[in-house]
Amino acid sequence: MQSNRSTDTQPEVALRKALRELHATGYRKNLRGLPGTPDIVFTHTRLAVFVHGCFWHGCRFCSSYRVPKTNEEFWREKVRRNQARHQQRLEALEAMGYRSLTFWECQLKADPTAIARLIVAASKR
Repeated sequence: MQSNRSTDTQPEVALRKALRELHATGYRKNLRGLPGTPDIVFTHTRLAVFVHGCFWHGCRFCSSYRVPKTNEEFWREKVRRNQARHQQRLEALEAMGYRSLTFWECQLKADPTAIARLIVAASKR
């Protein structure tokens, strides 16, 4: 698990590339001062964007998430804790006045430009 990246994952890089192609600027990446260290933050409009890996966060929208057969209970609990922690961080961000968007790895694989358009539209509000 040590080799699993926490920043600059393929989905994050694809999303940032799509944002650059749409000329979206003014965002910061992996802002450590905020709860959950959002992957992309538009500080001027207080918008935090998270990109979740389907396996680590238990995506319900695709077939990429499957509980491993070995040590099944450990993995179920691990994903449950990840989901609960994320929910707590979203609530903390909301208390600070931030809006947040969460996208899944499978959504970004399908169409990163469409996701980037949604983010650009949300960042202008």
